[in-house]
Amino acid sequence: MGTAFSPEQLEQYFSLARRFASRWCAHSADAEDAAQEAVLRLLRQHEGPRDPIAWFYVVTRRVCNEMRLRTATRRDAEQAYGTSAGMQVQSGELLLEVKNVLRQLPARDQRLLELVLQGASSREIALLFDCNIRDVGQLVTRARRKARTIRDRRSRKRAPS
Repeated sequence: MGTAFSPEQLEQYFSLARRFASRWCAHSADAEDAAQEAVLRLLRQHEGPRDPIAWFYVVTRRVCNEMRLRTATRRDAEQAYGTSAGMQVQSGELLLEVKNVLRQLPARDQRLLELVLQGASSREIALLFDCNIRDVGQLVTRARRKARTIRDRRSRKRAPS
């Protein structure tokens, strides 16, 4: 599958990758994970790198960036979903406005946002929409964007010139 390395070489490479990762990761456990991933990528190579130090620097940096972006994306999606799931409508007028906007959305988006308002989990929504759990956040974001566009158009029509 990949190039063969001695246990001593692998330990040296892991140590090197861990030192690099500790510069870019906030937690030592993340640095360990990044170093392990870098070593796994090395083992998957058909031939070893010409300059292992430079190779590990670049690969470890990429792995750390991927981890950071994944964490940030997940955190943002959880915050956005948590905010919408915990939203409670207090005003009758606001409820009417929301219903009017929802009625103008395509049926799929309408159903999706109704589920979100009812507090359905991503897992439940994924099952109902026959999609991956990781895609639910994107579906909700798109439906909300459409709803905001409709709301903004309605607001402009009502605003005095």
